Amino acid sequence: MLTVFKFEFLTAVKKKSFIISMAIMFAATLLFSFIPKLLSGINFSEPKPYGIVSDKDYIDEAIASEITGKDFIKYESLDEMNKAIINGELDGGIEIVGENRNLRLKSSSATTNYDNLTRPFEELEKREALKELGLNEGDIERVNRNNYYEITSLETDGAKNFWFAYVFLFVLYFLIVMFGNQVAMAIAREKSDRTMELLITSAKPKDLITGKVAAYGLLGIISMLVLYLGVFLGTKIGGDASTEMIAALNLSEMVQIDQMIVSFSFFVVGYILYLYVMAASASLVSKLEDINYAIQPIMLIFVISFFVSFSGMASPGPVLTIASFIPFSSPFAMIARYIVTSVPTIEVLISFAILVVSTIALRWISIKLYKLGSYNYGNKVKFFKSLFTAIKD
Repeated sequence: MLTVFKFEFLTAVKKKSFIISMAIMFAATLLFSFIPKLLSGINFSEPKPYGIVSDKDYIDEAIASEITGKDFIKYESLDEMNKAIINGELDGGIEIVGENRNLRLKSSSATTNYDNLTRPFEELEKREALKELGLNEGDIERVNRNNYYEITSLETDGAKNFWFAYVFLFVLYFLIVMFGNQVAMAIAREKSDRTMELLITSAKPKDLITGKVAAYGLLGIISMLVLYLGVFLGTKIGGDASTEMIAALNLSEMVQIDQMIVSFSFFVVGYILYLYVMAASASLVSKLEDINYAIQPIMLIFVISFFVSFSGMASPGPVLTIASFIPFSSPFAMIARYIVTSVPTIEVLISFAILVVSTIALRWISIKLYKLGSYNYGNKVKFFKSLFTAIKD
């Protein structure tokens, strides 16, 4: 097995496609993590002042600047301010005339949160109205006091952990697509270039299958480390800007030890399960061109499992719970479910036990199918008939 592992691993690592893909992955994650730093150094446009037209004696450009933190220019007429906005001299304008309360913009498609701009004026006018009603400053403070409610979650904070779950699911999806296909291609290629004639006489099917899965399994782990290394270095280089992005995504607060252990355990075993399934499907292919047809059913199950789990993160329910006990979907579903909701420990253990037993069983089946495919080398083999024969034997 070690000989097969060493051969497959070194062959894959030396390929230009693998080296290029790793370089692209590293560069992409590094750039993604470094983007906040790049953006923070770019001044896309100089901020412009705002205009204000007001008939209230307590609202002028100085007061407007004080309560909003932005620069204001006072205009005597609305037409004059509108012309300045259209000519690009102002970012916008505030109209407080009679009963009119208007925020004037050159284009309403801007993405700025203008509530933060207009709300101080609303608060200021409300205070003045309360004063006119005879309330003193103490009464006004009590009326305007913001009694914000603090939110306390008694279960896992799914909103906070969404990105953590998303990263795990995406990386698992990526590795299975990339290296699952490579395992299948490696086995199918043996038959197309007549390597099988040598292999069936020099190595046991068990060693061949296990060696290949171990090699591509290690390649997957290396790829995952490359991704995380890019993020780590990008974050370090990015400095405060990248740190602020991580804080905004809650990435620095959401990681807990039990979540890491459960997620990584299901991640590794689920990844190995799919490698064995891909290897088993490719074992019965007689020609390299048939490999896509052989793995299509597996890829369909795989994609459905991913999307059920991904969509279930937003609103966990019975479907996600059931999926977390099915071997083909549990690597995705249990990771999503455990990270965004509270899952009883017994359910985690049962699901993991089912996944481990299923992986061991699929390893045994893949070895049997590989052996059967070797004996029928050069002939077309029917999958279900071969599967029944392999299990029976």
